Amino acid sequence: MIFREFQYIDWKGVMNQKYLFLGLFFACIGHMSSFQGHSMRHMSMMVDEEFIDGTEFSRTVKSDQGKVEEKFLIDGASVLKDEYYTRLEQAQVKQLRKDRERVDRRTRARIAFADQSHALVLEKLAIKLLQDISLQVERLQHDNLKQYYVFKDDTIQSLSELLEMKHTAHKLLQSELRELVEEHDLLALQDLVKKVDAWPDRLENCFKDTLNHAIKQSDDTAELKELLLMVSGE
Repeated sequence: MIFREFQYIDWKGVMNQKYLFLGLFFACIGHMSSFQGHSMRHMSMMVDEEFIDGTEFSRTVKSDQGKVEEKFLIDGASVLKDEYYTRLEQAQVKQLRKDRERVDRRTRARIAFADQSHALVLEKLAIKLLQDISLQVERLQHDNLKQYYVFKDDTIQSLSELLEMKHTAHKLLQSELRELVEEHDLLALQDLVKKVDAWPDRLENCFKDTLNHAIKQSDDTAELKELLLMVSGE
């Protein structure tokens, strides 16, 4: 909003063009008190400008000696007061809607980015777990251990459970895990990671129990050598 105030002397009440020199002479030497015979004129003006969605709205209020005059412009063209405020309100509502839609788009983009990043993290974690599970199952299925399996409730309960773990890990690594990531199914990915998170430790403990049992039970020299290699991780 721009506010301007003007104050100036109206010399027309004292002199005209014909007697300009004479008037200036008496103004300088006549010692008139307080501009006797002159009129003081007071004028103020307020300009309210808004730019909304590429459109300029301008309202000017001018006060001249107590007489108030309003002028309404849209993109420099004079309009009536009612039309001015109608179009101003329409432009404000339209701009508000655009601002809200822009905020909504940004919010959705941030959520989509967070979901995608979360899915990628879960995918990477799941892949690592499943690969570890596959290696653990393969190690347990060594020929020298098959007859010495030790199954427990807190490790691996049975051979069928061991084979089910192997099948699940293989199936997920082949395609199903990738499908969950592409579908951004965060809940399913979280459930998957939660489901298999303890499997590597369970398989590791089952392997240790089975290996120790095999060492105690075996009397075959070649087999014991193979078991010794397994103990050393070779």
